[in-house]
Amino acid sequence: WSTRDGARWEKTSEQPPFSPRVCHTVQVFDGRIFVIHGYDGPEGGRGRSADNLRDVWYSADGRNWYDAKTPPELTGRHAGTAWVHAGSLFVGAGNAFAVVPPDTSTARWIADVWRMSIAE
Repeated sequence: WSTRDGARWEKTSEQPPFSPRVCHTVQVFDGRIFVIHGYDGPEGGRGRSADNLRDVWYSADGRNWYDAKTPPELTGRHAGTAWVHAGSLFVGAGNAFAVVPPDTSTARWIADVWRMSIAE
């Protein structure tokens, strides 16, 4: 959905290419809207680490969405933080955790920050 005045809304897409999610982060950067991470499992974000999403999608018009192709070492998360500063989009923190082998019942919290900048 989109609006220019906050009163009249227009449905711009029946179904975006990304999965439904909760606890995601949304930020505007470089003239595009970004949908960042989130959670798509049961229990509203209190479930398995495997249900944390690690994808990032962007659109300039709300109709056409593109996968930002996150690096493989980026940990999935939900309820993260995103901010724009000095020409870059930063993403970090949130509910990000990883299983610690060999004991798969143990997890460690990840407190990292990632930066995306405009290519020159």
